[in-house]
Amino acid sequence: MNRYLSILLTLVIAGFITPGAFAQSDTLECGARIVSNQPLSNGSGDRICLFVDGTGDRARVVLRGCSVKTADLRFLWRIIRHDGGGLYIRPAAAERADRRMEVADFNKSDGAAIQIWGANAGNGYRSQTWDLFPVTNPFTGVNGFMIISVDSGKCLNVPLGRSPLDQEVAQLFTCARALNDTWRIEPVLEGSERDCM
Repeated sequence: MNRYLSILLTLVIAGFITPGAFAQSDTLECGARIVSNQPLSNGSGDRICLFVDGTGDRARVVLRGCSVKTADLRFLWRIIRHDGGGLYIRPAAAERADRRMEVADFNKSDGAAIQIWGANAGNGYRSQTWDLFPVTNPFTGVNGFMIISVDSGKCLNVPLGRSPLDQEVAQLFTCARALNDTWRIEPVLEGSERDCM
């Protein structure tokens, strides 16, 4: 059993993750890397991780090779259950400012950019709220989660047709259960990235 599956099984046994629906999970207090099933397109064999390129409003959520500065908090995300349903995904690097991953400008169109922003009030919270739906790719058999916007029902997505993908902005796109819209949630259980704020 590889390290990730061992961690996932531990979290299931501990009650953090239910086998059928991650969206019903408790808080991943100390964070996780969010890793695309789509490989990086530069021939390095590296995986794609979500990375936040700042800590203020409108800081972009971009794609970076996971091996780049892997101890950097900008690769670390905290998944927080929202009392009204769904989940907030918060960058550890901006935790004290209560920034949340959101779809920019409440956009529901394919290609809408993903960014971080402070907590929205009223119905604005929907653009910052996500559900995680477990899937298996029917062609490759690869497991993962679609990260679905509560506001639009569309998926967090790696834009294809652009090269290199490194430092491209993550986008919203119609869900297709493809490699570029399925993700692995890899909890960080040790080292400097684990620190809770």
